[in-house]
Amino acid sequence: MKLSRNLVIGSAGVVALAGIGFATVHKALAANATSLSDAMATKLNVPSADVQSAIDAFKTQKKTDMQAAQRTKYSDKLTAAVTAGTLTADQKTKLLSEFDSVQTKVEALHTQLQQVATDAKAWASSNGIDAKWLPGKEMGGGPGHGAGRKGMGDMPDAANN
Repeated sequence: MKLSRNLVIGSAGVVALAGIGFATVHKALAANATSLSDAMATKLNVPSADVQSAIDAFKTQKKTDMQAAQRTKYSDKLTAAVTAGTLTADQKTKLLSEFDSVQTKVEALHTQLQQVATDAKAWASSNGIDAKWLPGKEMGGGPGHGAGRKGMGDMPDAANN
């Protein structure tokens, strides 16, 4: 059924965009998390590791909540289509299963991209190169590294450095 195929493609796009959006926010938070956790630890007179653990737990919970809300919204949309007779209950079940599968794949891809960035930074460090010079958007970057965004090394303009 053409509508079902379009819904699967659409849901895959929604999940992918959500993943990219999360990656962008995650990168911004990660960049400031260490200094934030250190500052909070100093101010509260608690170990920095405890503060970082609380921040990590908060980010994980927010991500879980966001994914659950997306799935609920999509499920509600499909339920309305079943009620209207546009989809069958079986098609809805299959679409939700595909939605979950795509979301799992996006998560795996995000993890792989994080590892690539970590490996590149380790390589740069072992070669005495500041990570700010690593390629990012010049080589396609990754989630959150589109036009106007810096890459894994946040490379500055040569004229400014």
